Amino acid sequence: MKGFTHFMTGIAIATCFGLAVRASVDQMSQIIILGGIFGYLPDFLDFQVSRFLVDFDYEVDPTLERNIDPQRIADMFVEAIHKARDSGKETKIKFNTMKMGADTWRQYGIMVDADNKRIVVKVGPLVTTGKTPLPGTEPKGDEAIGVAYYNANLIHTYEAWTYADIMSGPDYSIIPEKDGSLRLDFIAWHRKWSHSITAGLAFAPLGVLLYLGLTAAFAGEWVINIEMTMTAFMICLYGYWIHVIVDQFGVMGSNLFPPFTKKRSKGLGLFHSGLSIANFGTNWISVAVILYNLNYWATERTFTTNLFKYFGITTVIPLVALALIRYFWLRHEEKGKAHHDATEGELDYMEKMDEMMEYGSGRNV
Repeated sequence: MKGFTHFMTGIAIATCFGLAVRASVDQMSQIIILGGIFGYLPDFLDFQVSRFLVDFDYEVDPTLERNIDPQRIADMFVEAIHKARDSGKETKIKFNTMKMGADTWRQYGIMVDADNKRIVVKVGPLVTTGKTPLPGTEPKGDEAIGVAYYNANLIHTYEAWTYADIMSGPDYSIIPEKDGSLRLDFIAWHRKWSHSITAGLAFAPLGVLLYLGLTAAFAGEWVINIEMTMTAFMICLYGYWIHVIVDQFGVMGSNLFPPFTKKRSKGLGLFHSGLSIANFGTNWISVAVILYNLNYWATERTFTTNLFKYFGITTVIPLVALALIRYFWLRHEEKGKAHHDATEGELDYMEKMDEMMEYGSGRNV
């Protein structure tokens, strides 16, 4: 999900605590904002901290030469695969992008052909920062393609093709398994530990310290209210956890219980994080929850509609109507066109790249 969506779900969770709502109204407390901050925190940790701590064993840097050599890139990928196979240690490789002008980038694609045990690299056209290809800029002939063969049992669960085009390029971790095979993980640092139940437990106390510090700064003295402190802890914890839970509905899950678990799980696959209707719907639900809670905890309620009727009218009916409109609109748009259902790998790739586009542009900005 988008960062704003996670922020809103955190705010919605915070308004479930009557003490926090009343403190915000009566004492101008900012405690509810903690929910939004901790709702956003897991992605901040990944995209502004974790990815910059990765030490890559190989970095493909096309900017070293004006014309990309696809064969050199394919050979380097195979070299990384063989290093992981021979050393028995995780090997990381990063594919940097190539900026050609103020708003132009050279695109190249990397294909992992597991069936034929080969890496194929194809140089593509120039693209704008909006990923619009520029006609006539794609190189032709053998110079545009590089092929290298590897000798390993490589397990690749994502889409065969990935692309390095704008901002920060993709990266892979090649991880040896106990059975001698190699697992290829795309941007393995993402949701490796930050999107977990245990991380929420670890960071919530820091949120309490932030709350106490800001409260003391505004009050001019340390005043610790046990009930408010516990409320702040629960808001931070649940705000963090709701981010983790919401992300499980996408294609990519997370490593939920590090250090007890090591692998990133798959999500439910209901949508990918960049899908506009999914983000809009989640924000709609969050706003409905916020309004209901503000009214529920108010001294004098504006409306007395029961819970099920309220959410039926404000949430279920509008979102079902929106989903139906979108469905029939897409059916209309697809008439007469060849239709391609995205594979799980394509959805997973889109989800990861959507988040990378939103939260930062990487090392080579």
